[in-house]
Amino acid sequence: PLSQFRYDMVVFLQKEYGDRFKVYGKGYPGAIDLNYKQHEEANVYRSAKIGINCSHFNLKQYSSDRMLRIMACGCFCLSHRFEDISKEFAECVHLRTWENFDELKMLIDFYLDADSLRNEISYAGMQLVTSKYTWDYRIKNQFLQLLNENNGTEF
Repeated sequence: PLSQFRYDMVVFLQKEYGDRFKVYGKGYPGAIDLNYKQHEEANVYRSAKIGINCSHFNLKQYSSDRMLRIMACGCFCLSHRFEDISKEFAECVHLRTWENFDELKMLIDFYLDADSLRNEISYAGMQLVTSKYTWDYRIKNQFLQLLNENNGTEF
């Protein structure tokens, strides 16, 4: 349901920021395809000041793994606000969120110049993602907990 919104966002940001804005993916004007090129994608996020996340879907507590990759690389993340994002990430601590293009532009303009604050938030986001969004952590701390809750047996 957000596919057109995402497309409109890309066109808006291209108009506002010109060559300073890059889009990675498929189906967007001037897009660079980094699918299945994880090292190149990581280098892009490590060298960018801001990574923008906006999923195709508008589901409760859902975002694509792109957001985690942005944050894991230490890139400051501006994410489209989705329901219950606050259950996993703290606003102004791990990332910033936006709802409309005017708010997105305002946040981009602010954080492009706020190096210290942007770096502080991106570092906290990287620390959270690299410690709690790994398969090892999820299996030990979430999967086994779910099993225990559902069958009453402790592993």
